[in-house]
Amino acid sequence: MSRLNDATPAEWDAAAKAVGWGAGRPTMEIPKGWVANDVVNHPSHYTHGKWEVIEVLEEFFGADPLLWQVGKYVLRHDHKGNSIQDLEKAKWYLERKINKLKEQQNGS
Repeated sequence: MSRLNDATPAEWDAAAKAVGWGAGRPTMEIPKGWVANDVVNHPSHYTHGKWEVIEVLEEFFGADPLLWQVGKYVLRHDHKGNSIQDLEKAKWYLERKINKLKEQQNGS
């Protein structure tokens, strides 16, 4: 276990005890080697389930930036605080992708 979000209840209790949390200290220090919500490398709204969002995007959408956006917004919509907004963004990118495919099909 290397990320704070992966901690089991027993690991949380051990970490709290190790740093003296609950013994008059106002804040808990994060144990060495653990990472609190790493907003750059592993943001919490992208790290739910078995895979990180980036892994799914790379595997299924390759080099298609519009589908990356669709996938990103759909996969994180339940974890960032504004599901409707994220799904509307996914819809916008999906409609753009559909329109581009229609243009290609019609030779435009």
